[in-house]
Amino acid sequence: IMGWCILAILCFLDYQGNYDTHSTRDLVKMVFIYLTSVSFTLYLNLYFVKRFLEHRKYFLYGVSVVLTLVSGTILERALQQLIPSFEESYLLIVSNLIYFLIGFTGFHYFKKGLVGRYYNQKLEAQNREVELNLLKAKFNPYFLFNTLQNMIMVSQQSPGKIPDMILELSDVM
Repeated sequence: IMGWCILAILCFLDYQGNYDTHSTRDLVKMVFIYLTSVSFTLYLNLYFVKRFLEHRKYFLYGVSVVLTLVSGTILERALQQLIPSFEESYLLIVSNLIYFLIGFTGFHYFKKGLVGRYYNQKLEAQNREVELNLLKAKFNPYFLFNTLQNMIMVSQQSPGKIPDMILELSDVM
């Protein structure tokens, strides 16, 4: 939402500087038209990214991008009929939409990469913890076995030390 608000302010300032002959009402309409067509195009592109590009259907994604640009251009031209004195060329509309598509798709994958890296680090930490617990579980039986073997040897040589050894073993465990 914050990004759309910033974009609206930038569009308003850009249109105000370039079109001194238009009223403030016309400028607000221009910003609305621009935001509507850009948001329609970007969200439609996001749908196609998830549907085709992430499933490695590159040809279908390319066709969908062309259809998205065409539909965004048609939408913007249709909305421009609200302001008779304002018309942008098709080339300008398409180039603006292409810039937003490239930026939005790049941002989407940048964000996805950061989130993926975070989850990978989290999984690696969990794997290390599981390995450590596994090593601890392996260590305890060997320790107990060796201690019991030593107690057997000591019981054959001096049976009086066995109760003290059992108490010390219970303290360790």
